[in-house]
Amino acid sequence: MRQISWIALTLVWAQGFSGYESPPKGWEALQRGAVQVWYLRGQESLAQQVSAWSVDAFQEITGLLEFQPEGVLTVRLHPSPRAWAQQPLPTPQGSLTPPSRIVEVFPAASRAALAAQVRSRLIATVLEHLYFSEGMRFQNRTLLYMPDWFWWGFAYFWGEGWTGEDIAWLQQLPPTAFTLIARRQPPRSPFYRSLYKSIWFYLYRTYGQRKVIDLLYMARLTRNISEALALTLNLSEEELTHKWRSFLESLKQEPNSSIEETLSFSVLAAAVHSNQVAYATYRKGAIRYFLQMEGQSYELPGAWPWRNAYEEPQVPLAFSPGGRLAWVAYQIEGPLLWVWDPDRRRYDRYPVEVRAIHSLAWDQEGGLWLSALTDAGEVALFTFSYPQGNLRKAFTAKGDLLWPLPRPKGEVWALWQPDTSVLRPLSVVWEPPRPVRCRGGQCEPLPFPSLYAALGGWVPADSGALTLCDVYGQGYPWWIAPDTSQPASGFVPGLHSWVGRASDSVFFLYAARGRWRLGSLPAQRLAPRGDVFPPISAAEVIQFRLQRKGRYTSTYALAQPLLPRDTARKDTPRTARQPFYLFDEESERPRRRRTRSKNPPQETRSPAIPTAQPLGKVPFHLLLADLRMGPTIHPLMRLGWRTELTLQDHQGNHRFRFEWTPYIDLRSSQLQLSYTAYRHRLQPVAELIKQSHFFSEQRYGRTLRNTTWQGIGGVRWVLTPSLAVEAMVLGLQAHRYDLQTTDQLDLSAHTFWTGGRFRFLIDRVSYRERFPWEGWKLQLRAEAYRSGAQWGFPLVSLQGTRFQPVGRLLMLQLNGHAAWGGLQGRYFLLGGVPDWVNYEYLNRSQIPALGPVGAYYLAEYAYMPGFSYHARRGRNLLLGSVVARLPLLAWQSSEALPTRPLYGFEWQIGYYIGTTWTTGNPFSQKNPIDAEYIFKPPLVISVQTLKSPFLMSVGTGLTFRVMQLPIGVEVYWPIEEGRADKPRFLLSFKQDL
Repeated sequence: MRQISWIALTLVWAQGFSGYESPPKGWEALQRGAVQVWYLRGQESLAQQVSAWSVDAFQEITGLLEFQPEGVLTVRLHPSPRAWAQQPLPTPQGSLTPPSRIVEVFPAASRAALAAQVRSRLIATVLEHLYFSEGMRFQNRTLLYMPDWFWWGFAYFWGEGWTGEDIAWLQQLPPTAFTLIARRQPPRSPFYRSLYKSIWFYLYRTYGQRKVIDLLYMARLTRNISEALALTLNLSEEELTHKWRSFLESLKQEPNSSIEETLSFSVLAAAVHSNQVAYATYRKGAIRYFLQMEGQSYELPGAWPWRNAYEEPQVPLAFSPGGRLAWVAYQIEGPLLWVWDPDRRRYDRYPVEVRAIHSLAWDQEGGLWLSALTDAGEVALFTFSYPQGNLRKAFTAKGDLLWPLPRPKGEVWALWQPDTSVLRPLSVVWEPPRPVRCRGGQCEPLPFPSLYAALGGWVPADSGALTLCDVYGQGYPWWIAPDTSQPASGFVPGLHSWVGRASDSVFFLYAARGRWRLGSLPAQRLAPRGDVFPPISAAEVIQFRLQRKGRYTSTYALAQPLLPRDTARKDTPRTARQPFYLFDEESERPRRRRTRSKNPPQETRSPAIPTAQPLGKVPFHLLLADLRMGPTIHPLMRLGWRTELTLQDHQGNHRFRFEWTPYIDLRSSQLQLSYTAYRHRLQPVAELIKQSHFFSEQRYGRTLRNTTWQGIGGVRWVLTPSLAVEAMVLGLQAHRYDLQTTDQLDLSAHTFWTGGRFRFLIDRVSYRERFPWEGWKLQLRAEAYRSGAQWGFPLVSLQGTRFQPVGRLLMLQLNGHAAWGGLQGRYFLLGGVPDWVNYEYLNRSQIPALGPVGAYYLAEYAYMPGFSYHARRGRNLLLGSVVARLPLLAWQSSEALPTRPLYGFEWQIGYYIGTTWTTGNPFSQKNPIDAEYIFKPPLVISVQTLKSPFLMSVGTGLTFRVMQLPIGVEVYWPIEEGRADKPRFLLSFKQDL
């Protein structure tokens, strides 16, 4: 009862755990056509826009591919980036699990970015259904390898188009970009999103739209992207890589001003004031904020969890003229506004009733201006009074108002993007921002060249201000006054936005080496100059934009009704009749009417966007998260068939797992049911296991059935994504049924044990495809059981694995396992490998089936290739190994784009050493291995010997996959007493040891 009370109190305490918040509840649904949108109450207007963008993208991609997923797709609009970051990123897989039908999006700070995110992620989901839906044969799904450059690259290219920001990212490439792509290790970031999009833009402009769509379909038919490239475009992956990299070189331009890098690391946003620099950066799985003064960095409050993704949230910072600092963080419900006041030496925290904040700016009076996305789906300018914390809407326009710049006399300059609430012709993605001047509740345009787009930020200069002019991805300073505009010198490749001015330097964010960097230029280099004009090199982008807009114009233009007209051949006019004109009124006119041509009805290219239908609250329902089936081999029960089914609720807060394994004798099986709640960092866990194993007299000398029930309940405390601690309460009920009826000896028994388990887990392993490449994992486990006044089956186990790459391809795997079981502990059975097909088992009659009830269930197999199962057994264990793993197919050129899996076929060379013992230490002569028995009836002679307690094995083998089933073919030499025995051939369903 004490344990139950402690668990209940712990769960109550976890509900208010600082730094971790409950996920949102109360989702409501809105359906438009084949797409549903889940949203929270109050976001109806924003959900209407998201549903329109979703249906538009759905109709477009399904029309291009002539493929439509079955059922309804769901777009879940999270209330904040922080809530979105708690969901796992989608990964296409060719298993029995159907592709996900839920598209996860978060409210971006501008409607252009939000629409691009919705379109891209929905297109990616449709592509996943195209390649991995239930309509595809299982072997086709398992053979198709889908790299990110192919899947996400096309989704973002078609969802966003080719923009100047993409070209800015590609000005200064990191030296490891192509190497990481070839090695299957590129992180998900906006830079790699633009890099992947450049591949598809090159294919689109070189081969045309039809060839691009044919390539997508050919990949589905051939199950190989390399063959699809050869058949569709007559290109190999090496040729495509070479041409693509030549295209990237053509985009680069040299700067006409030297750049001074202010910070040596990447940033997401920054602000400057005097000798202070505030910045936000991504570190250790979270977005953190820092203030740098006089060479020292101090961390600011407001850090919140994030992960590598192809989109990054807007986290603006701004200094006031007096030195106050404001920055934006996010909680589950929405954004938080933090303010640091150096005069009062305090932090203030204000929840803001908007969805996302794009930019901040202080005016001379100490007021704060915000550009924010509201629940109504508009991006407007707000004023925030400090320290009162009052938020008031100041300016709105038929479009988005971004980057406010307060001016004298209540005037505000901003960048305006056209109205995005209508889809004619989807100007949300293609229309560039323009500078405007807002005063008296109205906004009017400032002079700016019509061909170019305005980039972010302002730098006040003289009677005007400097903004940025986006020319084909190149940022040029542009000086603007109320009645004139003029280009300025100081061109910087990849320039993204101004940060501010401090002393004689101007600071800005620019793209370099795959991340945003903070740079600076002398302010005098940005003077307006009439002879510096950006070259008109944006014609290609403009042409692409117009081409895409033409598609939307033709789609959403209303069809003109056809006027009814008589198509019968007209009678000859009276003035044109000849003298002998003859017309039979009763026969000729009906014949002409019967033979008149019929005009076919003219249909539009695609249907109009359907009307949205509110569906109310989303009811609780379960979704299929994972489904796996495959053979398994138990050392005693032989062949079995494992079925694993995982269900989770629609919010991802609860997960149920079902596992059932029947064996070939049809009398043995194992059932496992588990439940985990993911709503909090302290996660309740419940598990029920039933194991029923039958032992026949023919194989084991006695007919027995061992039936064991184990219940597990407790909590898992997730400290970080790679670190967790578990505390569990255990219940074990074991039954042994003696089915032998030929004698009077009855071995039936039953018992009930209660106990506890503590487990400490660390997993910091990075993968290449499914191949573990670098990192380490550690598990510390302690268990103990009690029945009445007796303690039993204690265990303390420490198990660790280190993955260490050596060179470009070779990886060393170092394993270690040490365990102590005590005098009344469980047995460790040394030998064999997991799921060994041609297995051997020594001394079947000595298995723990006849020992204490429950000992058979708790016995653990310690695997060592080269030896039979149960080669040694004891209550303590030491085991270590070194395995060199070499992926054989990875010897391809590192210059080529990945089109086929490389890490599914590997060569291994391994060395294992281990021992088990029961009494004293491994070298004690009291252990059973030191006794030999000579049976000379009626005498039994025991001879005490001294054997080496350690077993060793060395060997090599190949591991490959067939229909996603890993198969290992190995040869190992067992070594005992310093002598190598004959080699042993192993065939197994391979698992990592």
